[in-house]
Amino acid sequence: LGRALARVPPRRTAARAAAAAATPRGERPAPPQRRGRPQRPQQPQQQRGAPPEGLTIETVGGLRVAALNADGLCEAKQCELAALARELRLDVVAVVETHEGAQVKSVLDLPGYRWLGRPRPGSGRHRRGGVGFFVATPLLPRVRPMLRVEHDDSMWLCVKGSGSTLNLCAAYMPDASKPADVISKAWAALRADVDSMRGSGAEVVLMGDFNARVGSASCPGMRIGQYGEQEPANRGGQAMLAFLQACDLYALNGRAPGPPQYTRRRIFESRPPQQSVLDDIIVGSELFT
Repeated sequence: LGRALARVPPRRTAARAAAAAATPRGERPAPPQRRGRPQRPQQPQQQRGAPPEGLTIETVGGLRVAALNADGLCEAKQCELAALARELRLDVVAVVETHEGAQVKSVLDLPGYRWLGRPRPGSGRHRRGGVGFFVATPLLPRVRPMLRVEHDDSMWLCVKGSGSTLNLCAAYMPDASKPADVISKAWAALRADVDSMRGSGAEVVLMGDFNARVGSASCPGMRIGQYGEQEPANRGGQAMLAFLQACDLYALNGRAPGPPQYTRRRIFESRPPQQSVLDDIIVGSELFT
């Protein structure tokens, strides 16, 4: 039966037959175009060795940390993150937009890490927002989560060292479409948390989606990097710049020479893709070098 089927020529449509007749011998005919709904343009492939979209990585206070804007931490993304965490030997991964609901808890599992999370208050079944940390298992005895904070869309993690304390923050800030009073209130709450976490002399590191386009600095050593976006600061960016100045903080993004390391890319069918830098890692002056 197998030999008989092997002699049966494959079924060809009229389009395939015409393509085969018009193709010189030795070349493969191009596949015919499908009718109906146009195909969505493919997202450009990421360069090998570069972090995936939405992932920002730094070494601060002796820890290898990363910030991930998950936009829903599904099982496939967890598998990808697990492979990256092992490859990059990450100690802590701050995750925002987990979509872990207050009533319906997602199963967040990363081998070798413990999940410490906080759903967005009042998110219910819609499961929007949500922040938290994946912490490497050997680091757990030195870690204490701190949930009593002013900014609802944030979570703090206290990491005790031999002679110092590092307070890590995973934060999500309202986007530029929100009313001005909502944006200013959120940044004021985050500033209050920073002041509180520094009260005992601890160093602070903030990671997450700040929804702020801050542009680029004109010279080195400023609150933001020189190699960021060549765009003026939006409303969220202006709020973030004021926050950095008031709290004596520095954004680590855009410090290395080269094109901007975009953390968000949106692909459209009829217009060019939109790229932006909205996810940052921010440190205090004591950690900024």
